[in-house]
Amino acid sequence: MMFSFMCILSLWTNLMFRSAGFLFLLTRRMHISPPQPSTTFGHISNPRHQMSLWSDVDLGHRIEWGLGFRYVDHLPAQKVSSYTELDTRLAWKPTAQCEVSVIGRNLLNSHH
Repeated sequence: MMFSFMCILSLWTNLMFRSAGFLFLLTRRMHISPPQPSTTFGHISNPRHQMSLWSDVDLGHRIEWGLGFRYVDHLPAQKVSSYTELDTRLAWKPTAQCEVSVIGRNLLNSHH
């Protein structure tokens, strides 16, 4: 059985868009006999907590810059420790239908 609670808040100001989210996942193990393969990588593989923050700034001249932070709780079934990451994005929009961007992901760690 799995319960989750997710909260996302988005806010537009004159020059900036901000978004924040939090996910709380509560699982209760169900004993199934014999064990099914899906129980090993099913709901017990999900992180219990996740949090993300993102902010975009309109720099003018059709240029935007964004910065994002996220935290993911450990994954016990895969033996993955909890981690935090930082992402960034610089974009130029020459037209409403076109965007050219440079994106940096997972900037806090040399590997993930």
